[in-house]
Amino acid sequence: MVEGHEAPPIVNNGVMFVATPEAQILALDVRTGNLLWRYKQVNLGRSVTASNANPPETSRV
Repeated sequence: MVEGHEAPPIVNNGVMFVATPEAQILALDVRTGNLLWRYKQVNLGRSVTASNANPPETSRV
């Protein structure tokens, strides 16, 4: 396997949080499966440290 990903989903208060191989986090409604929101880190071509961390970019569906 060249590139892989293994992480169990987390469920809390009817929301399932899933990490993807593309470094995204999805929040899904467990009853309907609808996407509630998605987090995708913005890569500016530099390493992220505590002093230059970017605020998260999220999208609500």
